[in-house]
Amino acid sequence: MLLTPDQRHAIRQTVEQFTFGRGQAWLYGPCACASAKCDDVELLVDCPDPVDDPGTWEDTLRAQLVEALGPRRVEVLLQAPNLPDRPVHCVARATGQML
Repeated sequence: MLLTPDQRHAIRQTVEQFTFGRGQAWLYGPCACASAKCDDVELLVDCPDPVDDPGTWEDTLRAQLVEALGPRRVEVLLQAPNLPDRPVHCVARATGQML
């Protein structure tokens, strides 16, 4: 199922609230393609502030996104200044779509 404009807006709004308006969200994977069918939401969130507990941060944001989007699997990949860059960050930015 494709993401609707309302679902994309819900993702943007949830990420903005969670990062106090300072983060950016990148949709990557099948959902980034307008014509692809996607069951899972794969999201890179670029947070400009250091994150002390990235696992809890990702889990909490994931729970809020599931609440906003309904029953679908949501993967959250965090990028923050205090966390090492991984190859998947580059792939998500190169192939993804900023929301």
